[in-house]
Amino acid sequence: IAFKNQFFSSVLIADQDYSIDKKIQTIEELLEKRREIDFSDIFDSTEPDTYDVVFSFLALLEIVKLKKVAIKQHKMFGNIKIFLVS
Repeated sequence: IAFKNQFFSSVLIADQDYSIDKKIQTIEELLEKRREIDFSDIFDSTEPDTYDVVFSFLALLEIVKLKKVAIKQHKMFGNIKIFLVS
């Protein structure tokens, strides 16, 4: 495991590069096309590994904190909807 900085915004694990900044960019690009997306839309594949899920969730929390998006989940363990804040 190689860390690029102390805040874990990018990590190299087993030949995969996981980056919170890249995930944020992916979320923003998807929301430019559609104003509402599902959490599963931001994964790199249809069967994401644990690291992809974790880094996607951390990126989502970061842009929620920045008030760029809003999220909604209707039931525990249900789908997470991501909305662009205008």
